[in-house]
Amino acid sequence: LKKQADSIENANAVMIQKAENNANKEKLNNEKNIRFSILGILGIILVFSYFLFLQLKKVNKSNLLIKKQRNELNKSFKEIKDNINYAKKIQTTLLPNQKLMQDFFSDFFVLYQPKDIVGGDFYWYRCFGDFAVIACVDCTGHGVSGGFMSMMGSLLLDKIIQNEKLKPNLILKQLNNDIIRVLKQDSGGEIQDGMDLSLCLIDKKKKKLHFSGAHNSIVVIDDDKVNSYKADLLHAGGIFSKKSKSMSRNFETQTITLNENNWVVMSTDGYYDQLGGDKMMSMGKKKFHEILIDTVANENKIEFLLTEFNSWKGDFQQIDDICLLGFKV
Repeated sequence: LKKQADSIENANAVMIQKAENNANKEKLNNEKNIRFSILGILGIILVFSYFLFLQLKKVNKSNLLIKKQRNELNKSFKEIKDNINYAKKIQTTLLPNQKLMQDFFSDFFVLYQPKDIVGGDFYWYRCFGDFAVIACVDCTGHGVSGGFMSMMGSLLLDKIIQNEKLKPNLILKQLNNDIIRVLKQDSGGEIQDGMDLSLCLIDKKKKKLHFSGAHNSIVVIDDDKVNSYKADLLHAGGIFSKKSKSMSRNFETQTITLNENNWVVMSTDGYYDQLGGDKMMSMGKKKFHEILIDTVANENKIEFLLTEFNSWKGDFQQIDDICLLGFKV
């Protein structure tokens, strides 16, 4: 019996030893698997970190390139803006000296407000003793392109008008011919731009006003009454119409006798074409004429005009250049 008991005990010991060995082996395998898993995860993290580093490097390079391009764009923008601001100085220099106009007329005002830094509207004036020639001009376009046209128009008028003997209709005809010549429009080129303008020759001694207009009228305010004098329909400049038909034109002269209370108002379409009001429509000439009647009766004429204009347009942006002038002889 003792021998059998010893055999059983030995067998149990062997089994226990095998179980412990298997347990240790399993533990080692598990630890090994854990180590491999950790190493694998670390490897993945390292690979991911490497690719992330490469991407960050590319992003930083791109950011540096974008920053460089932005700096270059800002520099270019500043240069362009500086050039346009200088062009504005040139354009402003070409405008008439208002002191000379105030010396000739018994009363005078002008509102000049381009839509952009430079504009396509301008006014022009020359005095010859008791005679004066004055023009209010709206060139095709606004901004830089309009600015070029306005400076060209001012210089052409300087060349054409050397004395008071020229008639307004002949001045317009010569201006029309010069625009066509300078822009080579008679060859059918793409640049068929021109100018809408009203031009007045004033005989101060006789209180006579001789008016010619190219698609741009004038009004004479007599107390609460507005008399409108219509211009010829065609523009100055541009020999071809939109339908590629050649155009020739002549301009008429209208003679108006003025009294000392009459106000003559010359304007481009920028003021009364402005969008605004309750119905978001153009102001129109009816309301414009009502504003003019109130303007000439107001001591602060420019301030009043701007207040009415800003009230009309509200939150709308200004859509066109504004040039508006009035005078009494």
